[in-house]
Amino acid sequence: MSARRPEGCMADRFRIGLATLNYLPRITYYLHVKDDFTFPEIAFRIGCSVWEVEEHFAAALAHLDKAVHREG
Repeated sequence: MSARRPEGCMADRFRIGLATLNYLPRITYYLHVKDDFTFPEIAFRIGCSVWEVEEHFAAALAHLDKAVHREG
């Protein structure tokens, strides 16, 4: 049996982090990172303010950081 590389573990943690994100932070993250939408475009599409989009995106980044860098 081969040992898993640390990069593989981090990728798994990242995928789990994405799967466990709350709805609006997840949508905001995907629209901005994957689909290249700006924050004003996202705000228009989901019906909130740009400030709220910034908050959702920050929450997504914090959640993903915590998921990837957790101990164990």
